[in-house]
Amino acid sequence: MEHLIANTAISKRIKAQILPVIEQLGFELIKINYTDAQKTTLQIMVDKSNIGIAIEECAVISTNISAILDVNDPIDGEYNLEISSPGINRPLTRKKDFDFWFGQEIKVKTNELIDQRKNFRGILRGVVNDEIRLEIA
Repeated sequence: MEHLIANTAISKRIKAQILPVIEQLGFELIKINYTDAQKTTLQIMVDKSNIGIAIEECAVISTNISAILDVNDPIDGEYNLEISSPGINRPLTRKKDFDFWFGQEIKVKTNELIDQRKNFRGILRGVVNDEIRLEIA
């Protein structure tokens, strides 16, 4: 399920650089979103054992991660660094997320068409061999 946390080559490199610091600070990495559009943005979602984080904690994480990224310089040019909690539309990216939300209604977006669709809504019935099991009514 690691590809759900970091799904591009650059986000995987960044994950390898920042994960030890995030964990050392007592947080969990939820997802890395890297967008190289008009304004390059690196969004890092973190949480603290499903209890959420405060804005002050995001600032501490940002300071520590910025130091690492400044040294390793994985992104060419300028970019915006955003540290956030997963929020109300929390992405499920780890096995324990899927276990926690078992039996709940979720939305799943796929990269490839499945039965002519990419968007699904249904009851989460688990994960088997990295495949999400969804009961669709």
